[in-house]
Amino acid sequence: MPSPLIKNQSESAQVVAEASTIARYIRDTFSVQSKAAHVRDLVKDYLVGMGITLTDTQLYEIVEDLLPLVVQALRDFEDEALRANKTISYKVIAETAIIGRLTPRPGDSEETRRQREIESLCPQIAEHLGGLTPAEFEDFCKAFLKLLGSVDAIKTQLSHDEGVDFCGHLPLHAAVNQSAEQFVRDVKLFIVGQAKRLKSGNQVGVAVIRELIGTARIVNYEAEEFGQRWGFINRLRACDAVLCLLLTTGSFSPYSEALANRTGVVLRDLKQIVLLLASNGIGIHEDVGQLIFDSKSFNDWLKSAAQ
Repeated sequence: MPSPLIKNQSESAQVVAEASTIARYIRDTFSVQSKAAHVRDLVKDYLVGMGITLTDTQLYEIVEDLLPLVVQALRDFEDEALRANKTISYKVIAETAIIGRLTPRPGDSEETRRQREIESLCPQIAEHLGGLTPAEFEDFCKAFLKLLGSVDAIKTQLSHDEGVDFCGHLPLHAAVNQSAEQFVRDVKLFIVGQAKRLKSGNQVGVAVIRELIGTARIVNYEAEEFGQRWGFINRLRACDAVLCLLLTTGSFSPYSEALANRTGVVLRDLKQIVLLLASNGIGIHEDVGQLIFDSKSFNDWLKSAAQ
């Protein structure tokens, strides 16, 4: 809890810690569709909400001390999300104000406006995904792999799958130019993936990442056996590049993310999955000039893609 005394410690570690705590609170509670708000007012509301007894002068001085640190922490969170290829609910504007990431703005182009409208449907898609059973989520992961470009994605058996729930080849179309046509045909990534259908707020732990890494390490060495087991006879080769992909309806613990970054495992949590689905128009159609999410349309896509 912030202390009235921190106004005399503006350069201390305590102030920095208090500012970071407030910034995290704003980050986690600010809506993607919120109107522009001054960070000064958000900091003040936070302190008042904590029930601290302060004079108006004390409150003003504390808020002014904290303001630049809170704004910087919010900018740092934005930068971290960008580097991690994640979305964040707000954007810092006008030096000390923030606005919801999906809130329309006067200068928006038609393309930007439509993208904001599409992304505003993400919570509905996320809710629908959260209602899938574990088996249905594995079907979804197979369909998701096809959405990425795989032409032979499969879902493995429910038992004796060596920790792999779905797999398939992914051609490197986006990695090379058209003049390398032969290279495109010859080089493919083989995806080995796990599907973790978790309740919202639950995190995938380090053990899951390690299991997937271990499986990937032996796939090349035992390519023939795995190829026969998964139906890739003569198509899973000892020197195929293997990529680990882990999809979840939850999120990943910081330790899991750190291990994945060190080892090259690709992680996609619920927010990232939903954003890709929305961007590709899965389950979305236009009704009287407005985009809506249609669960039947989504289920039809899933049923067709999972076959």
